[in-house]
Amino acid sequence: MLPRLLTDENVWPALVAGIRSTDPAIDVVTVQQVGLRTMRDDIILDWAARENRVVLTHGSKTLVPLANVRLA
Repeated sequence: MLPRLLTDENVWPALVAGIRSTDPAIDVVTVQQVGLRTMRDDIILDWAARENRVVLTHGSKTLVPLANVRLA
């Protein structure tokens, strides 16, 4: 089973396009597509958890610590 992905707004569009072109079966959406652009990281993580999605981001300074708290 392929992971369901959510890309943060800082992920390059070319990367998203590359994922989609590599395997069209990969379910990838962007925060822009689902109405989460400019939302706080905790809101993005909540949405991703409810939708059973893995978040791809370049924002490791803020999103990763929040994700670690959620896992603890």
